[in-house]
Amino acid sequence: MKYLIPFLLIACLHADEIVLQNSHISIVFTEHENNFSNTKISRTDGSDDLELNNDEFEILMFDDSRYTRKHYMVKEAPELSKNADGQQTLTIGYLHAVLKLLKESL
Repeated sequence: MKYLIPFLLIACLHADEIVLQNSHISIVFTEHENNFSNTKISRTDGSDDLELNNDEFEILMFDDSRYTRKHYMVKEAPELSKNADGQQTLTIGYLHAVLKLLKESL
């Protein structure tokens, strides 16, 4: 599963957080328990910051089971790409935690 965030932003990659920023806003994604979540949005000067506790997505299955970000683990380092127009895309590859445990046991 890929998690894509397209923005016209400047990005800084750190070991445990990713900061995306343009001339108006700054968005912080923090790594916790082997996955990333959006933890803060603010103006670029740091004012009007909004702390978040966000699951980012929810997957509803036909059998009524539900999966959130917490059911997945980052499988590779986040990748930041930029197209010719300067639009950046942040890609974070995820692996379902159950599949990861299954692979490790084989």
